[in-house]
Amino acid sequence: MKTIETMQIAGSDKLLHRTIPVDEPTRKYRMVIVLVAESEEQGKSPCDERSWPEGYVDRTYGSIQDESFFRYPQCDRCLDKPQST
Repeated sequence: MKTIETMQIAGSDKLLHRTIPVDEPTRKYRMVIVLVAESEEQGKSPCDERSWPEGYVDRTYGSIQDESFFRYPQCDRCLDKPQST
């Protein structure tokens, strides 16, 4: 059994066209299709791919109250610093 999740914009003919690859030719397959129309808000990301969602830092800054928590030093390549050659 395979689960395929995809998104597609319907054509002006109000049809979705999908080609689904299968494991064996001339074999009977059962398909379950659930269509959910996505609203404009659902399609928008709460943040762009290079930033945190609005208010995230304010809500989470200082949230670790355990004094025994220790953050190990980070290597230069793990930070967003240019590499020196």
